[in-house]
Amino acid sequence: MSVRFVCSAAVALALSGCGSASFDSFGGLPMTNPDDAAPSGDDVALPDAPLTIDSGAQPSDTGPAPIGCGRASDAALANVCVHVTKGADAPPITAAETASLGIDANGTLLIGLATTPPRKASDLVAVTTLPTVSSGAKFGIGDLPKVAELSVPPGKYYVVALFRDAPPYDRADLMIGDWSPGVVDAKGLPQVDLSDPTVGVAIELPLYPVRGFDATLRLDAAVKPLGSGMGPARVQMVAPGGRVTGQGTLACAGVVAGATATVRVLTTAAPGPFTLQGALFDFAAGPDDPSLDAATLPPGTLASTTTAATDTLEAGWLGVPRTIALDRVVPFTGAIAADPTTACYGFSIK
Repeated sequence: MSVRFVCSAAVALALSGCGSASFDSFGGLPMTNPDDAAPSGDDVALPDAPLTIDSGAQPSDTGPAPIGCGRASDAALANVCVHVTKGADAPPITAAETASLGIDANGTLLIGLATTPPRKASDLVAVTTLPTVSSGAKFGIGDLPKVAELSVPPGKYYVVALFRDAPPYDRADLMIGDWSPGVVDAKGLPQVDLSDPTVGVAIELPLYPVRGFDATLRLDAAVKPLGSGMGPARVQMVAPGGRVTGQGTLACAGVVAGATATVRVLTTAAPGPFTLQGALFDFAAGPDDPSLDAATLPPGTLASTTTAATDTLEAGWLGVPRTIALDRVVPFTGAIAADPTTACYGFSIK
């Protein structure tokens, strides 16, 4: 009998990071573009029906953004023209990847604004999608660049855009084949100052292809957990110099009694060297426990030994599977604390 910890669809919508990545970013993915640094994200779901801009505007189909951006037709509103572009080239999608991942470079593009770092679709105060309700056509990532003109009350706004390749387009996480701004948390999204309604503002927002691979966590035979050996799990890709370039999480994982936990790691980084760092937060109260965002791993965490960046990210959409041995326990400085979660219920036995 083998035990494999998984997350159900219901749990995936309710818990941050269930089978995807992370704890604080719009789109469910704590990632970085090739020039930025990284740490973590929270799930977001889109409505079943295509969204429309609150002001009634629609995205332009004319291609590149104009040099300028005109003021809103309503004098009480401020205007921004969001120019969504491709920030990097993507690998070709093979027939096998279309069959296994359901991706074909066609899907839905969302563009929106939020007054605070957006964690879910309802945080957006102005939003539109392509294809539009009236067009009925498909939107392909090759159709970028596109421009969305959004009119909102004067103020400062975070700008976000997401391309979802595979349905359902209202899913709560990012997947391989999607395109993202490549930020680690929503606070890293660009902000635009629309305080002056007499001046339109143009901003460019590049998207990066989301690629990934599966990483399986296992407990080293020489390691004995200080707690239940169950809890939220995280795997991070770390580039030379310590930059986090990709991440995957599970809200509920266990590595006791021969069990393993498989995490899908997602990244927008270009192919290159990295090392994998795995952690199972044995003494965390749940996936939203603040200890998961601490600068250092909390006591009792099962972790992998940090090594040099000897792995290399493949050029395709789905890389080869990896295995990570949790070969150390972060010690307590005093008495061992009580484990707040002595059982993890999101599992199946087969």
